[in-house]
Amino acid sequence: MITVYSEKHRLHDAKTELYSGTLVPPYERPSHAEIVLQRVQSEQLGEVITPKEFGRDPVLTLHDAEFVEFLRVAWDECSKTEYEGEGIPTCWPARRMTQRIPTFIEGKMGHYSLSSKTSISSGTWEASVASKDVALTGPNCSSKAMSRPCSRSGLPDTMRPLTCTEATVF
Repeated sequence: MITVYSEKHRLHDAKTELYSGTLVPPYERPSHAEIVLQRVQSEQLGEVITPKEFGRDPVLTLHDAEFVEFLRVAWDECSKTEYEGEGIPTCWPARRMTQRIPTFIEGKMGHYSLSSKTSISSGTWEASVASKDVALTGPNCSSKAMSRPCSRSGLPDTMRPLTCTEATVF
């Protein structure tokens, strides 16, 4: 078996998520992938390889370009505000509000989120790009792909948390 793994997953290392009204350490964190990698290595389950780079085109076949751009610049926009900590969605448009993309990052976070359990930090974008490359490399070599952050909603323009076991069989 070949395992596809990127060290860049560690770049998405959020310190908090909002759970039942309390900021808590995130369930989905770098140590989960590390545990799986250690087990793959200790059991000698096969070669561990780094992913190939696939560029942005595969992402744009599944996701709205404005959403992808939001993810690319979200941390930069968050860090320019007076807020401290990570970018966590705290407000969402109501059903009868005009559906438009807000201009301020707090509104954008709510516009593109289904939950307050997904935070954005300084390495989220780079880790997400690496996660995409891991996922796309996996099917090309009959492997297990360890990718994170796992934040798939099944929607082209929305992020939501997805707790995953870090090892996805393709």
